[in-house]
Amino acid sequence: MPVIGKSRIIEAIQHTEDERILFAINRLLQIEQDEIPGWHKEVLDERLKSIEEGTAVFHNWNAIKDSLFKR
Repeated sequence: MPVIGKSRIIEAIQHTEDERILFAINRLLQIEQDEIPGWHKEVLDERLKSIEEGTAVFHNWNAIKDSLFKR
């Protein structure tokens, strides 16, 4: 798997303080390739491609939570 865009992912991870997100990322990193359902692998591949191409959009998790809980 190419490492292009890996620095962007690491940067996004480093800026989060949400323990649930960090736990989920840790679990995903422990999953073996053959454990991922085919349909979900396609989604993950599309997202990785957008990160590698520099077209992925990262949102500030705290801003998202604030907007959700203001309602």
